[in-house]
Amino acid sequence: RTFAGTAALTTRSGGRAWLKSALLLLGLLSLVIALAGPYVDLRARGARRLGVDIVLAVDVSQSMATRDVEPDRLRMARRFAQELGERMIGSRVSLVLFAGQGTVRYPATTDPKILGEVLDNSGRGVRLQQGSSLAAAIESALAAFPVETGPSHGRAIVVVSDGEVTLGGTPDVATLVERGVKLYTVGIGSAQGGQIPTYNEHNGAFTGYLRGPDGVAIVSRLDESGLRSIAAAAGGRYWRYTGDDGVVGELAASLRTLEAVEAIETPSSVPDERSPIFVALATALVLMERFL
Repeated sequence: RTFAGTAALTTRSGGRAWLKSALLLLGLLSLVIALAGPYVDLRARGARRLGVDIVLAVDVSQSMATRDVEPDRLRMARRFAQELGERMIGSRVSLVLFAGQGTVRYPATTDPKILGEVLDNSGRGVRLQQGSSLAAAIESALAAFPVETGPSHGRAIVVVSDGEVTLGGTPDVATLVERGVKLYTVGIGSAQGGQIPTYNEHNGAFTGYLRGPDGVAIVSRLDESGLRSIAAAAGGRYWRYTGDDGVVGELAASLRTLEAVEAIETPSSVPDERSPIFVALATALVLMERFL
């Protein structure tokens, strides 16, 4: 204590000091090699993935205000659109809104994350016929595909709805099959259902529940059978969405299988780089020196 004082003791071993210096030197050398961009071979790059053309058709009929899911069906559909958009960056996505009729609300965009914001303002400037028609949804969705889309390009329609149909006939599934368009359906709601709230169109204040001619409140329920049948007829699949990310993941995986691959006219070669290995080695050597 008299000789060293109260400060923490450090090693005076010459061998250990040399080892620490050697580790730092080797770590620096590995980092320099990583910065040089070493590679072991060249790999050909002669194709590129084109993504998928997707039309997201969202039901905005009055029954989508039902609160049998939290916070309500329409806002859960908005959450679904946001999550799907985050997973399908690079694909072109259009947004169609439908009730008794359909309309293209947002043209094809390669930044589908914006669709959630568009759905937030779905009631502004859009006046659709009352009711709900899946036939109108499919018809509007087909018209929303970019005109320059080639026949080999992957195309799909994703319908998000509670499945209740009050208008229109059977959706034109045959046209989808003929044009090679896959149809996927996503159900929002519950089998128990709930009453349909109504709101003042000027200030948005709650005014009560929708009632039939007999004065009894109308109960809206998720109709999965119709959504499942039209998806199967068009070679697609049906999911019920309850806020589970697994549903979005499965749908995104199915959509990616439709991605087209385009050959590049002038293929090139890119290096098969190995820099990460040397960065990891440099990190390990510096940590070993610190521990010593």
